[in-house]
Amino acid sequence: PPGLGNWDNSCYQNCIIQGLASLHSLKDFLSAPSMNFHRLEENSTIHSLQETLLKLTDPANGGRQLWLPGKLKSMSSWQQQDAQEYFSKIMEQMDQEARKATTINSLLLGLKDIPDSNETLPDAETASHLQSLRLHNPLEGMLAQRVGCINCGYSEGLSLIPFNCLTVALGRSHLYDIRDCLDEYTKLEPIEGVQCAKCSVQHHLEGCMRMATEKKDGSSLDTFHQAVQTRVNTLRAALNDEDFSDDTLTKKCKIPKRQWVSSTKTRQAVIARPPQCLAFHVNRSVFDEMTGTQWKNYAAVQFPLFLDLDEWGLGSKVVSKPMQEPPSETPNIIPGEEAWIMNPNVTMLPNGGDQSSSEPHWRYRLRAVITHYGRHENGHYICFRKHSGGLGSDSDGDTPTQENAEASKDSWWQLSDEDVVEVSEDNVLSQGGVFMLFYEQVPVDGISVSPDQQQDHSTAEDVHITPPLTEAD
Repeated sequence: PPGLGNWDNSCYQNCIIQGLASLHSLKDFLSAPSMNFHRLEENSTIHSLQETLLKLTDPANGGRQLWLPGKLKSMSSWQQQDAQEYFSKIMEQMDQEARKATTINSLLLGLKDIPDSNETLPDAETASHLQSLRLHNPLEGMLAQRVGCINCGYSEGLSLIPFNCLTVALGRSHLYDIRDCLDEYTKLEPIEGVQCAKCSVQHHLEGCMRMATEKKDGSSLDTFHQAVQTRVNTLRAALNDEDFSDDTLTKKCKIPKRQWVSSTKTRQAVIARPPQCLAFHVNRSVFDEMTGTQWKNYAAVQFPLFLDLDEWGLGSKVVSKPMQEPPSETPNIIPGEEAWIMNPNVTMLPNGGDQSSSEPHWRYRLRAVITHYGRHENGHYICFRKHSGGLGSDSDGDTPTQENAEASKDSWWQLSDEDVVEVSEDNVLSQGGVFMLFYEQVPVDGISVSPDQQQDHSTAEDVHITPPLTEAD
């Protein structure tokens, strides 16, 4: 594969572009005619990225040195040359331009009064479907987040959060597995001292109920009981309707925020919709509270060639209920209806008891690895990526056959700017100083994975990991 020239310390940009070049789905997304990206300006990020990725995967450019176009080169930060930050800027620009392309297409599809004998405009439903496809960046997935109170059990439901990269953190250990990092990322996390609206309503309702039972003397007894009963009815209505908005509590229920009850809640975020291309960022920045400075975590991180994401996906339980009430002798049952686990004390992951893993199975194959050598404030990025080495010899996106599996064997390359060297698969998997990982989804049916490729959570004694270079090195 061609290398990229280092233009003004651009290794952090070069490695991201090389990593993106390894993703078949991204190239298809940028090149699909239905996207109508050709209506954008020629100097747009999408056009610049599309042309660059085509050049980096064109066998005719093998062994050459290429340069990033000005559009991609100018997307930098004067504060810090960070590869993940650069990746985020590219994704942000792509999303903005994709929305712009969709707006243009919507305007064009709206010109239904203009007759055209050679072209049939799609109906509104088809046009809406096409627009939704245009906006689906293959790197974009969806997280499902649930926050609930462990005291009253109330949860507002699942919040869907889009993502194009999962940032995982490291602790104090010297060796990690990316799957252990995913366990930490998706675990059920307690949060103490958080105000709970339902607990606040219940607390004030109990207080009003006690006041209603108290005996008072004087002519204002009836007036007092009427006021208390009105307050009780309002609080009960909020509980029955599960209406815990700020306006309801402060205006209707007359509960000022300073009187809201604090509780312990749990938070959990899991994969709701997996992306076609899965990007990981290993956060190696550590902030020193004593000195106010940042330093790099040099812990080694191991990662598998194949990754099954089901373990961290949104689990569900299947429930059956009658379609009518009251049921007949042989009630009609709705089969296979899913109910997400909303109990704040129970994990949403598929291994959490009465749940089953999401379908279809989410299997990914490693496509690129980005490592960082040096200290936090300076260093060098290197990319390891899959490259076909010729037309049709890499079938990672399709069901492999024996012939093309042999053709794509050992087609891993180390790219340090313009310096390109072929490396073995074992060499890639032994890189401990990983900074970013790029995976791509592959079909589950028809794929054959050998036992030695199915790595499980191994210990340091089981897998040899090349540790990242330290400051002394």
